[in-house]
Order: sequence, then C-alpha cells, then structure tokens
Amino acid sequence: TGGAREVRETKLPFEANLTRTSILELLRHGGTENQEAMSQMLAWIDEQQSFADQDPTGRRRILLEIARADFYLAIGDKAGAIGTLEDACTMAQQEGNFDLLDIAEEKIQIVEGLD
Repeated sequence: TGGAREVRETKLPFEANLTRTSILELLRHGGTENQEAMSQMLAWIDEQQSFADQDPTGRRRILLEIARADFYLAIGDKAGAIGTLEDACTMAQQEGNFDLLDIAEEKIQIVEGLD
C-alpha cells in the first residue's frame, strides 16, 4: 500500500499545542511565503528549545526534533523532515531513548512513503 498512511503530528508534553497547530495550518496554506507563519514558527521553536534545554535526560530535545519535522512536512519539504527525523534518531540512540528512536524511525518510514 503506497503513501496512503497519514503522518501524525507529534505532540510535545510541554507545549501549547493550539499554537503549533495554527502555525502548521498557516504553513500548509501559505508555505514559506507566509511571513506571519514563519515568524511564529521561529518563535515557537525558540520557546520550545528553552524548555528542551532544561531537560537533563535529552528527551525533550529529541521530541522537539521529531515535532519540527511536522513543519517541514507542512511546506512540502520531505527531505528536510527526514533530515530532522534522522537527527532525532541519532540523538535518541546516543541518549538511550529507544522508545523515541522507534517513533522517529516509524515517522521516517511514513514520510518516505508519501507521494
């Protein structure tokens, strides 16, 4: 079965998901040309990075990388999404977060199957 599976957005336990959802919608409809979406996305990433940096386990940084892939997908950049997910895989493997490694690897497989 080809690329019929839908990529689920990764929810972070430490984020206001409504904001990210609205940014993803803006990106889907305006892409990188939408300056409001790009500005909000960068601000969101900065804010989430601050939370992630406070986590000594590294889990939040890995989850953030997995979630960032959704932004790439929203603008149709499969290569960017896969690159970010591969970074998450590397981080998860190094930190011993194998549950997150599984999530990132599964998402890579789904993204690779998209048309």
